[in-house]
Amino acid sequence: MLSVIGSVLTLAQYKTQILRCRLCQKSFSVVDAIELRFFSSTQICRECYLEGMLKPYSHWCFGKPSLLKQSKTESFGYNALTKECSLFCPDREVCRLFISGQGYRVDSLHQEEIVGS
Repeated sequence: MLSVIGSVLTLAQYKTQILRCRLCQKSFSVVDAIELRFFSSTQICRECYLEGMLKPYSHWCFGKPSLLKQSKTESFGYNALTKECSLFCPDREVCRLFISGQGYRVDSLHQEEIVGS
């Protein structure tokens, strides 16, 4: 038996519990969340976040640094010192992982393997 967010699940339930990405509607398991293929805090998958990083700043600032031009901010991206990023952005925790390169390098954050898997 494993404990997940206040409930106890069998290993089979743990592997098959369905989580759905709000953007692409693909299904994920709790194991996917542990392995950072799905972020349960925002209900968005890694692939959608990676796609978001490629979109222009005007569409989504996610996972991008701020761009400066002649000491002025030309495009606003992640900045932990701003209220927009540190308080208001729903993606702030995940964005910080992607900015640091850890959001898409699962091996660098891989947690303990699930017993029995």
